[in-house]
Amino acid sequence: MREEKREKRDGEFPLRRENETRNRPLFHFLTTGLLFLLVGALAVGLTMYLKSGRLMKSKQENCAHELWKNGECVYCGYRCPHESWEEGRCVRCGYECGHAWKDGVCTICGLECGHPAFVDGACEVCGFQCPGHEFENGVCKLCGIACEHEWEDGVCRKCQMVCTHESHDKETRKCTECGKITHHSFVNGVCECGAEPAFYDARLPEEYYEPCEHAGTVEKVEYSLEPGGYWETEVRKTMNVYLPYGYDAQKAYDVLILIHGGWETEDALITREYDYGFNLVMKNVYDQMMDRGICEPMILVFPTSYNGENYTLDSSYGSFAAELTETILPYVAEHYSTYAASGKIRDLQEARMHFGIGGVSNGSLFALHSGMLLNYDLFGSYVCLSGNNLAPGEIDEFVQNTQKDLPFGYFFAGAGSYDDQRDNARQGYQMLVEKSGKLTEGKNAMYLEVEGEHEIAVWCTEFFNAMQVLFES
Repeated sequence: MREEKREKRDGEFPLRRENETRNRPLFHFLTTGLLFLLVGALAVGLTMYLKSGRLMKSKQENCAHELWKNGECVYCGYRCPHESWEEGRCVRCGYECGHAWKDGVCTICGLECGHPAFVDGACEVCGFQCPGHEFENGVCKLCGIACEHEWEDGVCRKCQMVCTHESHDKETRKCTECGKITHHSFVNGVCECGAEPAFYDARLPEEYYEPCEHAGTVEKVEYSLEPGGYWETEVRKTMNVYLPYGYDAQKAYDVLILIHGGWETEDALITREYDYGFNLVMKNVYDQMMDRGICEPMILVFPTSYNGENYTLDSSYGSFAAELTETILPYVAEHYSTYAASGKIRDLQEARMHFGIGGVSNGSLFALHSGMLLNYDLFGSYVCLSGNNLAPGEIDEFVQNTQKDLPFGYFFAGAGSYDDQRDNARQGYQMLVEKSGKLTEGKNAMYLEVEGEHEIAVWCTEFFNAMQVLFES
């Protein structure tokens, strides 16, 4: 059956098989011709390619390459190999490097990144991480990142920045930035936290007379006044210098010079003990005030207004004024950390608003004459207690010729309510405020009486009141 069908199929298409047999030589001819044509075309193309390459090479060798675009010569197509770079550009063709940065240096052209801007300690351009922060005022000098402060006693452990205590809590006086207990700083009688000075018109609570855990130190300084001018022979003297607890030679301090009364010594207002049923020592009051933040830490200087070692011969106002300018102030400025750049007169004058002078009884007269009338250019603030003998003419002379354009820092005056010098102190204060034109009651001038007589307990309270406002910010 299968054979019959095969024979039948073969018989049905005899013409087709005959045509296939007849066309096969033609197919081979065409295929072979096409192959020869293709090979020929390839040969011609290769020849032309090689020839054009030689022509291109010849053209490139003869081209001056005067115009480049994207590292390729516009005239001949030559690609620059970028063999030399300068500031991130190829010296030959001017091609700008795309930069592949590693450790702040481009691995292609060798350019060092200038790190123009950092974000979170990493360069925005090359990604370079700041290798080690070098802080100045709480900001890294290399990358500009701000220190995340870790405070300890007002100093950051990470960057060593000292907190400026710009604001603090009114009740606790804790700095809102570092947490350290700081001091009130009064401007026109009010601290930025809203607190006002705590003035007393009677004896201070006894707690202020107690020895303080954080006590300042007292240094005795001996010095000589050379013969000539006010002194016929050499005069040897001693003064006390009080340095507050935690005194820092890198920080500038205000300076207050305090002068004792008649028949006293340089110890009277600092280390001498007075019996009031308790031991009254002025140094304890200074310590307590500064430790409690009632006033800013300051340097206190206690000279003597006497000549010689027997404390019997008064200096004149002129001689003590010279002693202040030639010996006391220069020594303090040169040996301690004050706002004066040096002990030279010009530097002392520039820092005058950070220097004050005061005294009690006879010492108040020296503060007025030797300090204010004769050295107003060196002192900005004054404390005059239980003594004022300025005549109207002296005040007029001071206002017209001495005061001039220099500002008045603060003038504080006071006396005991039963003090025999009360009227002189009050009248002298009122006359100065009226004539000066630069003193305003309650702003930079104050007169305050304290219950008591012409005595140390009164002056102790008065100094407590005055030191809160004397160097207002």
